[in-house]
Amino acid sequence: MGDESTGSSGDAGELVNRAGALLTLDRHDDALAEYDRAVSLDPGHAMAHHGRGRTLVKLGRNDEAIGAFRRALEANPELLAAPLDEGRALSALGRHDEALAAYGRVLEIDRSSRSYFDTPSPEADLANVGRGDALAALGRHEKAVEAYGGAIGSGGRVEDLTDFVDRLRIDDGGAIGSGGRDEDSDHATEISLDYAQAHHSRALSHLELDSLREAVADCEGAIEINPSYAPAYRTLVLVLLMSPHNALDVYLPIFDRAIEADPDHAPAHVGRGGAICALGCHAYALAEYDRAIELDPGHAGAHHGRGGTLARLGRHDEALEAFRRALEIDPELSGASLAEGRALSALGRHDEALAAYDCALSAKPRSCVDRDWERVTEPKEMASAQVHAARGLSLSSLGRHDEALLAFEKATKMESGTDEHPANNFQYENVPVDALLAMTLAKLGRHEDALVKYDRASNSWPEIPEARRARAGALRALGHDDAVKSAHRSAAIVPDRKDSPAKRRVSAEALRVLGRHDEALRAHDASVAFRDDDPVARRAHAMTLQSLDHHDMALAAYDRAIELDPDCAMAHRDRASVLLSLERRADALAALDRAVELEPGDAEFHACRAHVLAALGLRAESEEAWRLAGSLGHA
Repeated sequence: MGDESTGSSGDAGELVNRAGALLTLDRHDDALAEYDRAVSLDPGHAMAHHGRGRTLVKLGRNDEAIGAFRRALEANPELLAAPLDEGRALSALGRHDEALAAYGRVLEIDRSSRSYFDTPSPEADLANVGRGDALAALGRHEKAVEAYGGAIGSGGRVEDLTDFVDRLRIDDGGAIGSGGRDEDSDHATEISLDYAQAHHSRALSHLELDSLREAVADCEGAIEINPSYAPAYRTLVLVLLMSPHNALDVYLPIFDRAIEADPDHAPAHVGRGGAICALGCHAYALAEYDRAIELDPGHAGAHHGRGGTLARLGRHDEALEAFRRALEIDPELSGASLAEGRALSALGRHDEALAAYDCALSAKPRSCVDRDWERVTEPKEMASAQVHAARGLSLSSLGRHDEALLAFEKATKMESGTDEHPANNFQYENVPVDALLAMTLAKLGRHEDALVKYDRASNSWPEIPEARRARAGALRALGHDDAVKSAHRSAAIVPDRKDSPAKRRVSAEALRVLGRHDEALRAHDASVAFRDDDPVARRAHAMTLQSLDHHDMALAAYDRAIELDPDCAMAHRDRASVLLSLERRADALAALDRAVELEPGDAEFHACRAHVLAALGLRAESEEAWRLAGSLGHA
């Protein structure tokens, strides 16, 4: 730019205005030249020095910028922006103690220039945020929390996170309340973004102090101000992934929003996978873990979660590979050695499983977060009890029943915390360890001791067939033949052979259509008693039971019908409706998935899937199912 551009008057103010316009166009070198001319014309022009400093910052010349900001403050001791920008430049250079002094000057000028009743200036709020950042960089997080509070208040709005989740559950996927943002004002939007960042910065300091509940509250605050603020979601996900895994399904909406804000954030996909897995929808969870690993192949938690999901799907070879990859990344990953052992045991590789369990027992306890957002050490005894129970099963499978018995006894004692009062309802994989103890005692020929174990806790596990059979075996070994008969006795339908099964089935269907369900049920019972291998009869029987709200019996009847005819899509669809009546949504979804697999062109099946997916909170998957249903002609 030539000298003529300055005009004949040599007006420094005009040069400052020209430089400001150039700065907004990102013509930094030209802007700096104009500011230099302005300063040479008027060395006491505060805005010329301040603008020059801002331009030097844009050019990465922070050392020179600091000098310019200081000269601006000398020229105008009330120019709040000068020490504010000086503090920022000092922080950028890592000179945080000096930055604190600069931010302190902003606050001092602000206090001296307003009355007691006036609110602090925006520069004062920004200075408090800057102080918080500098203090956090110095590791002084308690003071940082106080500094952030000077800008955004003391917080105090620590609510139950589930209340926050409820406000995220908006059917149309819209954003939550803006928390006072003025959508029509660019300036308001800029300020809102600053305040969102301040909340998040304070959340990070709370996190460093292990004040997890407060960290969660500040993440909420940032999201209330700016619902698309990805850093707050990332921090919130970090805390949630430390929480008890059986509660993660509650937080599915947070993981959904976190992925919307940042689709490439691997931990959010890990969290969503855990939430879906907690719902029991393991096939859907697997896709989230695969996406997380695609984004971050070194995320141990993603591999571990993937392994757990594969194990629940019965794919133990792949699960073992995933668990070993997780341990390769993080050899001390909580629960990974136990999971590896379980996978090996499921594959019949019990000697290798025992080695994995030994590693699990030697692992150091790690910290986690309890339901009150307090960081706690994992309960070593409970984890070890699970490992000893798993060891017992592998030892038993190897025929080492004496050692298995010791392992099961150790499991019950460790779970209860006392040798005198071992727990009698401790479970491993939904099987009471007392049942495992009893069966092991029976294998050792200690039938009387086995019966004591059976009878002590039989009310908690009467539905375990293996345990019932083992109890009957113990009774037989002790010569209690009458008791054996009683253990095996069950009510049986004695069919009337005057009518054919087909005739009885037709009669039953007619009675069901007429609403005479009890009579229909009796006719179905008789029909099925004649021919247990008739899938049509079984399905009709199930429908009648369902009409009478006998859902458990209806489910068993559908299971038998599907066993006889696995490719009947309608049977899978009807089975799903019974599962929904039993509040087993994840199992219902699996049944509908099978129905859709068998009849991919049935619009009704896709619509049913969409309803169940929505009920489970799987919004994206539900929308895709509705899209498919619509494309197939569903109204």
